[in-house]
Amino acid sequence: MLGITWRLLASHNLALVLLALLTLAVAAGGTLPQIGRLSSSELTAWYNDWPALAAWLDFFDLSRVFGSGWFLALCLALLVNMAAGMVVCVSRRYGRYRGRAAVTHRLRGAGPLPATPPPLFEPPGAGPVRPGCRARGVAGLWGIPLFHAGIALIVLGGLWSSWVGYGAHLELAEGEPYSGGRGKLVPDRGDLPPFEFGVSLRLDRVHLEVAGGKYLRELQAHFSIQEEGGPVEQALLETNRPLAVGAYRLYPDNTMGYSAVFDRIRPDGRRRRLYINFPVSLPQWERPPPLSRSTLVELDGVPLYYRMTLKAGARPALDLGVRRAGELVFEGELLPGSEADLGPYRLVFRGVAPWLGFYLTSDRPMLLVFAGFVLTLGGFFLHLVIRFRRVEMLTTPEGWEVRAWVMRGDWRFGEQWDLWRGQLETGAK
Repeated sequence: MLGITWRLLASHNLALVLLALLTLAVAAGGTLPQIGRLSSSELTAWYNDWPALAAWLDFFDLSRVFGSGWFLALCLALLVNMAAGMVVCVSRRYGRYRGRAAVTHRLRGAGPLPATPPPLFEPPGAGPVRPGCRARGVAGLWGIPLFHAGIALIVLGGLWSSWVGYGAHLELAEGEPYSGGRGKLVPDRGDLPPFEFGVSLRLDRVHLEVAGGKYLRELQAHFSIQEEGGPVEQALLETNRPLAVGAYRLYPDNTMGYSAVFDRIRPDGRRRRLYINFPVSLPQWERPPPLSRSTLVELDGVPLYYRMTLKAGARPALDLGVRRAGELVFEGELLPGSEADLGPYRLVFRGVAPWLGFYLTSDRPMLLVFAGFVLTLGGFFLHLVIRFRRVEMLTTPEGWEVRAWVMRGDWRFGEQWDLWRGQLETGAK
């Protein structure tokens, strides 16, 4: 019974089934709406627009795939299968290395040892053949175990990443500073940042080139970065060059647009910069049309409903309508330098600045996934390129015996063995 259970745990068919299920789970987590990736407004719209589908996804935990119990159980089952398969694989290969496994080639003869040496023994003319053992390609024995270990590391890293990995979207306008405030982050993995930000950065300049009116040719974001107590340094972020920001990495996420820039003046005279972003598509980047947006802005505990139309370009302007509890507070067009008195505070329109979207992530377990891919590819390469062969020649009371242990599918050794056996048969005639 124990042997049957062990063979089931190490079954290749079980591994294929679990890998297929895990692939489907990852695809579902990447395509279906996930609660962790939706903002509060998107989440409300999802439950209002698709109530039945949302209820079914919640019931089967498909709305939080990577944090569900069944995804954890699936990963653990695959880890157990990979570990059991690796143990079985190592034990079988050790048996071949020590000559304790089933023999793949065997030849017996009577009389003295043959003059023609078998494969792996001394070449012809190197003296008489002597009993002994020869082994080559021992490194090839580690190919499949390393392959199994690599898959196990990939699964373990993915599982660990689903627990502690963090990723969030961040929008920054040209000239806007950021020091780690959570209010600007829209998380899609993890609830809270795992590390203190510890860095002050500012987006100094945006450079974006569009080819053919719709293809991104080049994207550059120039930053000023200052660590705590350190000097201000310049850094460049490009499409294929993420920016290291403390314990995080900052990537472009290919969202962009134009931002209406304000000075918000409180009754006590204090000023703070306010940015309201308007997204555009890539073909609209160079010649943006009038951009409209309606949003609820709550500052200093006062909710105001903004309706805006931004005109970017050489002569920027903003059509602004503001309501509070259904009552109109302000309506009019703002030019750079114009002021709007909204009651709790005043807004001074400073102009328009481009903004870019970024993805802020901290995912150290992905290093484990990367190591798993390296082990998987390395093990597969060893298995294909290096073939283990062990040949043993010994004397018996009846004469002599040659035994060989090789890997399945080693046709080259099979040809050498058949050639050697044919030479012996020809010499015997």
